[in-house]
Amino acid sequence: MGEDKSTEMGNAEITAGEVSELNAAGRDIAGRDITQIINNYQNMDKDQLRELVEEMVHASIMGQIEDIDTESPATPEEVAKGEKTLIEAEAAREAGINFDPDELIRLSGVANKSGNVIIAEGYVREALRLYELNRDRKGMSRAKNDLGFLKRERGDHEGALLHFKEALKISIDADYSRGRASSLGAMAWSLAKLGEKERSYRLFNEALEIHRSLPENNSSVETVLNNFGSIMITDGNLSGGQELLEEALSSSKERNEPFLIETVNLGRIALFKGEFEKAKSLMEEARTGFERESHQRGVGTSLYYLGRISLFTGDYSEAEQLATECREIFKQSGDDARAALVSDLLVQIAERSTLNEIVDF
Repeated sequence: MGEDKSTEMGNAEITAGEVSELNAAGRDIAGRDITQIINNYQNMDKDQLRELVEEMVHASIMGQIEDIDTESPATPEEVAKGEKTLIEAEAAREAGINFDPDELIRLSGVANKSGNVIIAEGYVREALRLYELNRDRKGMSRAKNDLGFLKRERGDHEGALLHFKEALKISIDADYSRGRASSLGAMAWSLAKLGEKERSYRLFNEALEIHRSLPENNSSVETVLNNFGSIMITDGNLSGGQELLEEALSSSKERNEPFLIETVNLGRIALFKGEFEKAKSLMEEARTGFERESHQRGVGTSLYYLGRISLFTGDYSEAEQLATECREIFKQSGDDARAALVSDLLVQIAERSTLNEIVDF
């Protein structure tokens, strides 16, 4: 074809050579053969070329999102991929390329995983506006819940509750059971953090009942079981928490899904029961798994409890080493609240104090 020809649209530029690369990678735009487009694009007018570029940029960005697992821990590589995708998505939007509300929610997940919470919230709010225009009440409920989760991640449980309540109302009006259960489970966690134990337990149970009635929804059941079990442990109800966590663990194993959170919580139960060897084994298993996934928060949590176990068994040198490493992880991530808890543990180690407080870490 001779030299590559190109067309520009705002910040988006693409060449015929790049089209060929996309074709080699197996991408297809709107069900059309890319080679045919390359062969014929010289005959396209300006509007047709613009449409082609828009389709290609949009397809490229959505393909990148597909390659990013927003549910898994954020590794440095995944964060870098996410940041690149966000830059390209913003350039595309500035150039007039539109994304539908479901795609904006997916972009929000990429932004949140990359640590860009404000950008993530902006995408969700734009998606909510479009869901409202389309009168898509299920989408509205999901977007409201997402806004609540973003608030909750920043420790604003009262602000999160407002969004969860709005999502619940929409779900009830729309007879959307899955959305209703998600809102109830989210509300239950925030209420527990705000000290409203009785109401929290009631909503957890209601969320579980709905989730269990839905087909092929084990992952949602496991989330509620884990959250409810964790709250029970913190409240001192070890037997009740263990029952829920073992159910979650069994479900995860049946589906060949990771079960590191269950492992940590079961290790906490063993620690608070004084079963130190069992607790250490479970926490070491969790630590190894979190390290394999580059999940620093999980690694730090495992180190915290391993430090407490070493304190109880009298290995003060090891306890101090583990706690110091743990505190550094949370300092680097900017999690001051957890870093402060680890500082308290270091004081306990220095004082040789083995007070077995149930800490919600």
